[in-house]
Amino acid sequence: MYPSRCKESASICRHLASHKGFGENIVRRGPGCRLICLLWSLIRIAEDESFHPRCNFLSLCEAIHTMSLALDVITDSRVLVRLALLGAIFVLFRIYKSIIAPAKPWPNFPVIKLDGLDAATSWTEHALETIFRGREATNDGFFQIITGNGPKIVVPNRFLEEIKANKDLDAQKGLDAQKAFSTEHFWTYSGMIGFKAMRNYPEPIRHVVRGKVNAAMLAMTKELAAEAVAVIDASMPSKDAADDEWHSVSMQPVCEEIVARLSTLLFLGRDACRDREWLDVVRTYTFNAFRTSARLRACSPIWRPLAHRFWFSESKMVRKQCAHADMMIKPMIEKRQKLIAAGEYKSLKVGDTLGWLLEASQRFGKYIDCVGSQMLLTLGAVHNTTETMNVAVLDICKNPDVVQPLRNEIVRVLKEEGGWTKNVFSKLHLMDSFLKESQRMLPLVMMQNNIAPLRRIVTRRTVLSDGTVLPKGAFVTFAGNNMDPSVYPNPDVFDAYRFLRLRGKHNDGFQYTGLSTDMIQFGYGSWACPGRFLAVTELKLALVLFLMEFDFCLDETSQEYVRHSAGANMSNRGATIKVRRRKEKEIDLMAMLE
Repeated sequence: MYPSRCKESASICRHLASHKGFGENIVRRGPGCRLICLLWSLIRIAEDESFHPRCNFLSLCEAIHTMSLALDVITDSRVLVRLALLGAIFVLFRIYKSIIAPAKPWPNFPVIKLDGLDAATSWTEHALETIFRGREATNDGFFQIITGNGPKIVVPNRFLEEIKANKDLDAQKGLDAQKAFSTEHFWTYSGMIGFKAMRNYPEPIRHVVRGKVNAAMLAMTKELAAEAVAVIDASMPSKDAADDEWHSVSMQPVCEEIVARLSTLLFLGRDACRDREWLDVVRTYTFNAFRTSARLRACSPIWRPLAHRFWFSESKMVRKQCAHADMMIKPMIEKRQKLIAAGEYKSLKVGDTLGWLLEASQRFGKYIDCVGSQMLLTLGAVHNTTETMNVAVLDICKNPDVVQPLRNEIVRVLKEEGGWTKNVFSKLHLMDSFLKESQRMLPLVMMQNNIAPLRRIVTRRTVLSDGTVLPKGAFVTFAGNNMDPSVYPNPDVFDAYRFLRLRGKHNDGFQYTGLSTDMIQFGYGSWACPGRFLAVTELKLALVLFLMEFDFCLDETSQEYVRHSAGANMSNRGATIKVRRRKEKEIDLMAMLE
């Protein structure tokens, strides 16, 4: 081990050490050859994709000095100064190459833009129209869009199955999913620890969600329902309100509170889900982390580090919330680690993601940052589910004709099951179809899901079955067929029964949690979102309570409900709808919780 001040210098030491075989005879031939040897190593470092340009200059100098002494190269301090200057030049070159210099579009893939707009503005302000233009112009072929993070190649969905099945195109080999995801969300920036965890520990976290979180969800149906009732009673109009009294309510904070409380109950247990301090971290970190990513993507690359450090209020909040989360979670982790070391710890079946993560660390034989991983689970559970729930309530307001059929189904299923059982939500087929149609009409993002990425960075030259060559380093993505009339007839019409009819013809292939090449909001293949079952359970639970307890209608005085930017559809936190308590109800939900 060579002494080093930080991980970056240690990494550089390893690079230099690996090139010791450049030739001992060269090292012995004199200062000139020895200088060339180190210069060549610096060039290799500057060109290496694993070398991050934010490596500090002092670490670089120390690494050079350490390895030079190991090779018996430096005997004169003036040589060290020259090498330090050379190192600075290469670091600056690397920074310019990877951060400042704008990425150029890839050859052989047409760049799509709308008439009268440059390519970047076309995507930022008119994403859906740009996708349609690209498909039309290329006859559903390959094309490029220009985003805040540079050019992206849009691959036709017919290649999804090929990428899923072909081992040469596995996300861990030719096309790197984690690198694409974390690059989009600036995982190296301070405070973005949730995205960093996705980059570093994808398999252990997926193992925890699939094997532990989903099982805990099935075992806690009644507890989740009781918690959701408590949130709604505290957040919505009082039960004492007159039957005909309408209230203007912003549903986004209500949905966010429901999702935050239910997710925390599953992850950390009842005490944490009632801890106002922790819930504030959960809610605000989720919003600020995604907002920070969006603002950084819109910012000029040269200014991003400064903007993140000094200008963006969301960035400051993210760092503050990470420090707060670290202070709250670390004592719980240390307590578990001591019990594990003493052989006295056994994780709980519910509400113990920290214990499950520590078990996963042992299972996979690698260190896991439990704080960052917990924040990633928070990001995945809260953000997308909150937005989807809010849009679903809006669709209830826009489509009042479906309200009574949904209520009838709820009453029938709850009576059949005799209350809140784990089978209730899987039997709500019309609600399942309604939610999937809501997602089809207004997906959170046009190109992929924020947490279940269907995007890749090509890590080596890849040839597809039609001969198309995806160049190394290219960022590729896919667009769903949500609004394609050849796939979904009358795509502009909201049809709550659309997927119920398709499900009747094709068994379960069109249920909400199902995966297809036409709707890719949950991802596809082995990297589909593992938390989609939890998300759908929370959505259905909330809608059951909303529909049975309240009437809804649009608020004509409200602001716009949804905002569109750079392919994302985000709800307006300040928008309101009209809500009133129902006086006569078909079934007593509260009695079923006893």
